[in-house]
Parts: sequence; structure tokens; C-alpha cells
Amino acid sequence: MPFQGVENGKPVGLSIDLLEEITKHGGPTFDYEVGTPIKRALAMLVEAGEEPVVFVSLTRSPQREKSYKWIAKLFSHTVKAASYKKMAPKTIEEAKDLPTGMIRGHVFMPLVLEYGFTKLQLVNEAKQNISKLKLGRIDTIIDTDLNTLYNWEKAGFAVENLRMGVAITDAMYVYIVGNPTFPKDVAKNISDAMDKMIESGKYKETLKKWKITDDLPSD
Repeated sequence: MPFQGVENGKPVGLSIDLLEEITKHGGPTFDYEVGTPIKRALAMLVEAGEEPVVFVSLTRSPQREKSYKWIAKLFSHTVKAASYKKMAPKTIEEAKDLPTGMIRGHVFMPLVLEYGFTKLQLVNEAKQNISKLKLGRIDTIIDTDLNTLYNWEKAGFAVENLRMGVAITDAMYVYIVGNPTFPKDVAKNISDAMDKMIESGKYKETLKKWKITDDLPSD
């Protein structure tokens, strides 16, 4: 979460809501398998051959470009430094010597270390960082803006007290993907339904539900 997860035995999350809207706008009906480790899920995608199996949500990168069919862009997210109430740091120089919370094993930990952050406090779960930030035990959290916002709100704290600061990464775009042999007609059906969802206003409405403001997907 917030991309996708399971609550009360049902698949939920931003990606799930967007897929449901794709179906309502003329796309296929999706059967969900949530909770599979990402490596296994991507292996299943390869094994599917020409069967219409998709994976959400995968961040596009040059290293992954040729390995998947990039069917439709869902949304973007950015790793940022966030603070509670006080102004968040606007530059790496301002941020790197502040007591900072990160999730242990975070994929962007090497980049943060390369930037010279000196006071990292590592936790196992995002909610631990949220609590420490609220209590003043750390000055900033480094995580994706969507993850920080979701966990902050889930903890019951006022969103207006959360301040987003310097971006640690460029914007990263999240897609529905298939393997390179994914059926072209099904991919077009999904892409066309996404376009219809945007035109109808349901795309922005869905993002708003998750407290997200985002540019419309475009290539």
C-alpha cells in the first residue's frame, strides 16, 4: 500500500481502483492476485507467454525497457524528504545532516548514502517513521511521497501538517505491464480504456481519493 494490498481479505489500493475504472471504461475485467513477492510475480509474467497476464505497478526504467510491454501509465511518484509542521529541507545540503528516518533496505538507500546523509535512523516499517516524526525523534522521513502521505493519513494525522521537501529522485512513472508477447489487442483495449477514463474525469477523481495531485499520463 498505497499501490495495492489486501484489507479484510479484499484487494485494495490506488492501482486496484484505477484497474476497476479501466474495466468500467470498456477495458477487460481483472482477476487479482495480491501479495505475491515481486520477483515471483514478474517471473509469472514471463511464464504467461501470450496469455493476457499483467503486473501492476511497475516503475519504468532504462534497465527494464526491453523486458516488458508498457501498456498504460498509471501515475508518478517521487522519493522526497518530508517534515512535520516546520518547513521541510529544500536542498540536499539542508537535509543531509538532519536526523532522518528510512525503511531498512530501501531501494534508494545507496543513493541517499551517496548524497552524504549522516544521521539515518532505520526502521522495519513505514509506520514507525511516521510515529517518530510526529514525536520529534527525527526531523525528516525519506520515502516516496505517496507512501509517506498514505501512512501519515492512515495514522490519523492531519495532512496539512506534513511538509514535502527536496526531491531525492526524479519523478518515477508507474505502469501496467505485460511481457513482450502480451496480446496487442488486449493491450490496446486497456490503453484505450485508460484514455476514456482520463477524458471522463474519473482519473483525477481517483487520484484525489488517494490525496494525490498528478499530471495526466502522457508519453
